[in-house]
Amino acid sequence: MNAIEFRSLKQGERSIVVTTCYDHWSARILNQADIDAVLIGDSVAMVMHGHDSTIPATVDMMALHTGAVARGAPDRFVITDMPFLS
Repeated sequence: MNAIEFRSLKQGERSIVVTTCYDHWSARILNQADIDAVLIGDSVAMVMHGHDSTIPATVDMMALHTGAVARGAPDRFVITDMPFLS
């Protein structure tokens, strides 16, 4: 799905379904689910890396997880947070 197709969902009558994912293994499962998009949030710093807040998330960290998710869910629209102050 590309950005234009995703935007067209907003004009539809059904809700857009988005879920959070941080890794390739989970993304492969989500690629088979009935969802529209996958979000890689900056909360990855807390959930996957054990930090106390999202502040330690970096562009490199976000890119690493985005790549893993995109490879695992090639049929889903992927949305990634930008780290704080980036």
